[in-house]
Amino acid sequence: LLPYIAPAQQQRTAPQISPEVQKKLLDALAKEAEKARAREEERRKRDPTYRPDAMDLSYKQLKPFDKYIDYYERLGVSEFASEGELKAAFKGLSLQLHPDKQSGKTDAEAATAKARYFEVVDAFTVLIDLPTRRGYDQQRDKSAAPGD
Repeated sequence: LLPYIAPAQQQRTAPQISPEVQKKLLDALAKEAEKARAREEERRKRDPTYRPDAMDLSYKQLKPFDKYIDYYERLGVSEFASEGELKAAFKGLSLQLHPDKQSGKTDAEAATAKARYFEVVDAFTVLIDLPTRRGYDQQRDKSAAPGD
């Protein structure tokens, strides 16, 4: 009889990756890094106060986000928007959509505005926090890289 060897005790080998797959992976990673570098450079151009090197960008306290939602579109700003542009867009939309500003409208219009207001608040919460915004951008880049 052969002795029983538990799965944790068995030798595990790394799966072999073909050179073509390795090249595709490296190309995708390079493309993702280039997108991130270009985004950071564009943000530096648009916002002179943007200094990610002087901020704590650890991912310990990231706010929850959904990489499949376009938070930039919800606020009506570009992905290169500065902190000031984010705040201005949020202020304008929140003054327009706040539930307290919906008096005189039908219940359906008020409910739609309230739902949209909370979408705007969620988008602003994700984008105004620099580590969360960076993580969100990186996750979007990763999901978009294979299809490019």
